[in-house]
Amino acid sequence: MFKWRLMLMTLPVVAAVLLVRLLLERAFGVTGWVDFSDVTAVLTAAAFLVRFMLAGTMSDDEMRR
Repeated sequence: MFKWRLMLMTLPVVAAVLLVRLLLERAFGVTGWVDFSDVTAVLTAAAFLVRFMLAGTMSDDEMRR
């Protein structure tokens, strides 16, 4: 159960944000200011940075053993 604790704690927050977003879009007609295609480069760069940080952390952990 400890393995899934973080996901179970954040799931209600994610659901609330999605519901608010859906409400804003459907009830008030508010759409986003930024298209997803505009932020793909930022998301790709962030994914690579997280990957490199995790790879460095894992290699440090293996060297300590």
